[in-house]
Amino acid sequence: MQYSHFLIEKYSLNCVRDSDNYTYSVDENNKKITGKNVQNDVLVYTISSLSDKELTLFNTDGSDTTKYFLVNKNLKHNMNSELAKWGNKVIKDCTPILQKYKIDFYPFQAKFNEISNTLIIGLNPASNGYDGTIETYNEPNEFQLSIEKIFDGNLEYVKNKESWKIYQNLMKIDFFKNLSTDFNYMNYVYFPTPKFYDIKKIKDFDVIKICKSLTLDLIKIINPKIIIVLGTGSGIDVIAKNTQTILTGYRKRLLVQGEIEGITAFGIPHPSYNNFQAENEEISEVLQTLINGKKVMPYNLSKPENLEKKIIKKETFEIQRLNDNLNQFNDFLFQEFNNKKHLFNASIKGENDTLDFRIDIRDGYFAFRSLDKVNNSFFELKGKENYRKLFSENAELEKKSWLVYKTFQNYNANESIEDQISNDLKKIILNIE
Repeated sequence: MQYSHFLIEKYSLNCVRDSDNYTYSVDENNKKITGKNVQNDVLVYTISSLSDKELTLFNTDGSDTTKYFLVNKNLKHNMNSELAKWGNKVIKDCTPILQKYKIDFYPFQAKFNEISNTLIIGLNPASNGYDGTIETYNEPNEFQLSIEKIFDGNLEYVKNKESWKIYQNLMKIDFFKNLSTDFNYMNYVYFPTPKFYDIKKIKDFDVIKICKSLTLDLIKIINPKIIIVLGTGSGIDVIAKNTQTILTGYRKRLLVQGEIEGITAFGIPHPSYNNFQAENEEISEVLQTLINGKKVMPYNLSKPENLEKKIIKKETFEIQRLNDNLNQFNDFLFQEFNNKKHLFNASIKGENDTLDFRIDIRDGYFAFRSLDKVNNSFFELKGKENYRKLFSENAELEKKSWLVYKTFQNYNANESIEDQISNDLKKIILNIE
C-alpha cells in the first residue's frame, strides 16, 4: 500500500525497537501498525497522531502503555543545519570566557543523540577543582572551541558513567533505566563550579544569561517531547515557568511539573542525593503516567513507620556478636578505633587488596575502602567493580573517602543490625581479590 510504504519509509519505524530485525505492516482502517521479527515476536502499535512532521504511537503490554514519538526523517537535514548554526553561536558566545578564565567547558554530558525525544537537563557540571575564585590567564589564551567538542559531550562521563554516582542513582529509577541511552543529557550552564551560583563570581560576563539563551535556543531546535530537569530543590525553578509540585516524598519534593519554551518539563530530585526505594518507584510510575497524557492530582507519599534513622546506642550495639558471626575468617576482628567508644575498625588482606572497614555507631554507618592510598585515592581496589555491584541498590558509592558507605537506615529496623552488617561483610570477603 502506498500509504503504508509512506509511513514506514518516512518515519523509520525501526528506531522504535533496539533491533532492526522487525518488519512492519500498516492497518489503515484500524490505525494500527504491526511489527514482527524473525522469532515471530509480534508488537502492535496504535497510531495516535500523524502529521508531516511527526508520528505518535502507543504500545500496550498488559496494564503498561508506552508512547513513542517519531520524527520525519526528511526534517533531520533541516535540524542538522540549525544545530550547526547553534554550535557556531556557542563558539562565538563562549570562547571569550574560555580565553580569559581557566574553567572547563561542556554543554553536554553524554554525546548528543539527534534522534532522541528526551532531554535531561542539569544546572551545571559539578567540580571539585574550581571553587569559584577568579583564576585568569596572564596572557590571552588561544582557546580553540570546535563543533565536535560541543556535541561530543564530557569524555569523562562517556568513559566513567557506570561508576558515577549521579548516573547510578538515576538508573535506580525504572523510567530512566528503561530509556537506556536514548536521551540527551546536557547542562543549563556549561561551565563547572562546586555550587551553581559560584559562576556569578565572574563579573565581566553574565555567564548564566549567555548559557540560558543558548540552551533555550537548542530546545527550540530539537523540540524534545520530554524534558527532565535534575533538581527539585532549585533546579527546575531556575529554568521552568508555572511550576507545580505533583509528588512530595518523605522529606522533599519528588516530582515538579512546569513549562520550558511551551514544552511540559518535569523536575526530579538531583541524583547526587539518595532517594528511598519507594520514592524512586513512585517517581517512575507518576512520571510515566503524566507523559502518557493522564492527569495526576498533587499528593504526598505516606511515610512508613520505620522511616526515621535508627538510633543505636553504643551500650546496646553488640560488637562481640558481630565478631562471633565472622569467626570463620581467621584473625578478622573489629576493635575500637583510636580509643573511641563509638568507632570500630577492622581490615582483611586478599591476594591483591587490603580492605579497611569502619563501623560508626554515633553517626550510624558501615563503610569500607582500600587500606592503602593509591594515586591519591582510597577507591583503587582490584575488585571494586564487584563491590559496587554488591551495594549499588542500597548504599552510597565513593562518598567522602569511602568506596562504599551504607547508613543504618538502609538496614531493616526489625532485624539485628549486627547480623545484617556481618552478612554484608561475608559477601564482601567472599568477593575479595
